Parts: sequence; structure tokens; C-alpha cells
Amino acid sequence: MRRLIVHGAAGRLGRRIVALALRDPDWELVAGYVRPGDPRTGTDLGVWGGQPPVGRALAPLVDAVPAADVAIDVSVPAASVRFVQRMAQAGLPVLVATTGHDPGERAAIERCAGRIPVLWAPNLSVGIALLGSLVERLAAVLGTEADVEIVEAHHRHKRDAPSGTALALARRVARARGQALREALRTGRHGRSEGQRPQGEIGLHAVRAGEIVGEHTVVFAWGRERLELVHRAGDRDVFAAGALRVAGFLADTTAPGLYGVEDALQPPP
Repeated sequence: MRRLIVHGAAGRLGRRIVALALRDPDWELVAGYVRPGDPRTGTDLGVWGGQPPVGRALAPLVDAVPAADVAIDVSVPAASVRFVQRMAQAGLPVLVATTGHDPGERAAIERCAGRIPVLWAPNLSVGIALLGSLVERLAAVLGTEADVEIVEAHHRHKRDAPSGTALALARRVARARGQALREALRTGRHGRSEGQRPQGEIGLHAVRAGEIVGEHTVVFAWGRERLELVHRAGDRDVFAAGALRVAGFLADTTAPGLYGVEDALQPPP
């Protein structure tokens, strides 16, 4: 049985990870952390996850880190950085599923990967991991001859835009085509453009509406042909189950470094 810490346990995804971990005999949930002052502090983790009480409550991380095998971070960027730094001090591997970090915050987390295994996962879906591989392959084959547009849609409560997943997909397109993402990326369009669409541009657009769990569409269009790749998540348990799967890989990883979801999905040798 692996011992698990969830940081950001009061959030939508955090709560589903708590619920699934409590039902899974392969996991022992040893702590669920929330921000200081969170009104749900003191709620039993079992009750929070829809299960019988377990005698451990939602609480801020103020004391010593309990013995554990892996931690999952699904919080907000600034708190995420502090948490990963704390886990690095404790020597505990961390799955970072928080999105919206600025370059400085991302760099701070990447420095922690010199001390512990850190797995960066803007999206925890197996389907999204496969989508990323397909997108990179298509971008390499078609090159800048194909116009690429990425459209992502999420619920109205999501704070960051575009999504970390959409940015990761755009990064894979740019990498496959030998481009610098900052030069090729175009986020949204408005007004009257001067001339036609620049060749090699990567368009990226965000929709925020209702309770959409997550949808990503990648369009490759060239000549009279068009390919569209679409991934839709039916509910947050898609991501919660993915989090536990990836965390299991990370719990068994001893070498410090920066990992991706693709590493966790490699077939056994």
C-alpha cells in the first residue's frame, strides 16, 4: 500500500482524488491539505470523500510532513511552489497537476527536480497524453505547410487561460516543427488583420462556459484537407484516476528529475 498526500484537497479535482484514493486498497491517504483559513478545515477526509470517517481531517500544512511515498499538488500556482519546495526538503516525490504558473514559478519548481522526482502534468488524462503524441507526429510530418489551431473549453470557474494542456499541445507542435513557441503562438484574434495568416503560426483559443469539464480540439488544415483531433473528458474522475495512476509511477521512482505523463505511461520492459 502506498501512502499519499493531496495538496489542494478542497478543490474540485482534489476532492475527487481524495474520494478515489479512499476507495482504492492500493492507497492510504495520510493527509489532505488546504489553504490556511479554508472554511472546510477540520472536515474529516472520509466524509469529504463521501466515505465513512477516517479520523484524519482537512488541514493546512503547518506541522511536520507525515511519512508518505508520494504527494499530489492540485492547488494554485503560488501555493504550489511553496508546497513542492517543502516536499523537496522532506525528500518526497511530487506530482504537480496545478496549472497557470508563470515562468518564475515554473523555474522554482524545476529547481526542486534536482533534489526529488517531480512529474509535471498539466493534464492527467491518458487520452490527452495520447493526443499529444499524435499531435507531435502530425506536426512533424506536415510541417508549417499545415495551419494549426487549438481550441480549449473549460468550466466558467477556471482561472487560467489558455489551459496548461492547450499550451503543452502548442509546445509539442512548435517542437516538432523546430519553432520557438513564443514567436509562433497567436492567442485569440480580433479586429482586421493585415494580409493573410502567417505561415507557421499556431493559433490558440480559450472558451469558458457553464460546467464544461475539459475539451481540446487540434485542427491541422492544409490545401483542401483538414484533420481535427478532439478529446473530451466526461467528468473529473478521468483526471482523478489518472492522478493515482501517475502517482503510482512516481512513488516507485527514486531518481531526481523532471518527468512527464508520457514517462508514466511507458509499457514495462
